Amino acid sequence: MRTVALLLLAWSSMLPAGALSQTRNPSSESLKWLSGCWARESGRLTTEESWTEPRGGILLGLARTTRGDSLVDFEFSRIAETDSGLVFFANPSGQAPASFRAARLDSHRVIFENLNHDFPQRVIYQRITRDSLSARVEGTVDGILRKVDFLYRRVPCPGE
Repeated sequence: MRTVALLLLAWSSMLPAGALSQTRNPSSESLKWLSGCWARESGRLTTEESWTEPRGGILLGLARTTRGDSLVDFEFSRIAETDSGLVFFANPSGQAPASFRAARLDSHRVIFENLNHDFPQRVIYQRITRDSLSARVEGTVDGILRKVDFLYRRVPCPGE
C-alpha cells in the first residue's frame, strides 16, 4: 500500500502545475454553447436572454421580459471562474443579488446550486440542439418542489 501511495505522489509531482485544479475547476470556455441570443414567447410575454462569448474567465448575461412595449422583468448575470469553480451570479430586478456554484457540468448541461437561497435553489441550462436551449429554475418552497421552465430558440443578436 505504501508503494502505491509513493507512486501516486511521484506521478502527481510530474503533472504540469495547475493540472489537478483544472480538473476540479472547469473553465468558462466549457459553456461556450450558451453564448448568443435566445428568445421565447409565451402568450403576450416575450423573454430575451443573451450571453457573451467566454473571455477573461467570464460570460456576461442579460435578460428581459416584456409585454408589448412594457418591461415586466429584467436580470443582469455573469458566470465567472472562481477559486471554488464556476459561479453564476444573478442580479434580478427588484431582488437581492444571489450566487450559485456549478454543481454539475457536462458538454450540454450545467446545474448551478445554492441550497441556502430561498428560491430558486438551482439554475439549470441545457443545450437541446445548436439552436434551442432550455433554462430551468427550481427549488423547494414550503416543502414542495417548484420549477419554472423556459424553452428558448436562438435568434440573431442585435446588429447581426
